Amino acid sequence: MKLEGKKVPYDYNIPVVYTLSFLDFEVDFGKGCDELIQYLSVSNDLHPEVRYDMMHMVYITLPRFVRETWNDCQDAFEQLIFLFKNINTLHKMPAGCKDKALEAILKSAKISKLSTEELMDYERQKKVISDHVGQQ
Repeated sequence: MKLEGKKVPYDYNIPVVYTLSFLDFEVDFGKGCDELIQYLSVSNDLHPEVRYDMMHMVYITLPRFVRETWNDCQDAFEQLIFLFKNINTLHKMPAGCKDKALEAILKSAKISKLSTEELMDYERQKKVISDHVGQQ
């Protein structure tokens, strides 16, 4: 049986992939690339004019962030970067922060610092609460 029909380019429907990386060290992205945020995409080394739109990489170089205190931050984005840069030293949310998403990030960071025994105890407590809520 012979297959007939027009040959058309196949649309693979590949979703766009974004990678967001927070760097706690300096990287030389090239001459003149000293911004806090670097946006990179994939290209073909043999044919630099060919760029691929399905992969994007965003690098945020935390040592380049210069705000010293929470109150120095001018918008929500700067507050988020401040939180990531200082998350290992923060013990509670900075005064004036009312953002639930930022509070959740800090809570996750606290959980990640727990020892194995503390983590098992935390998981047990969560299960008890979950079981209690499920019974109602």
